[in-house]
Amino acid sequence: SPAFGSVRKPQRFNASASACKIGSAQIAGVSRTYAQVGQGELVTLIGSSGFLEISINHGSAAERLGVHLGDAVELAIE
Repeated sequence: SPAFGSVRKPQRFNASASACKIGSAQIAGVSRTYAQVGQGELVTLIGSSGFLEISINHGSAAERLGVHLGDAVELAIE
């Protein structure tokens, strides 16, 4: 069973942004659902709480990106 772990940043976000960068990962666009990307791919979307979420379809973004609870995360949104 895969471990899931989204990276969540409690910051209001304008969904019309074209791209997101976290660490060395560049994610184009903001998807509406996980199904818009392939399994194992990074995705940004607006979660049900209205915040930007950086996730992996059927995976752990926290693990892939090497971030842990309490780590500083810098987002550059175009």
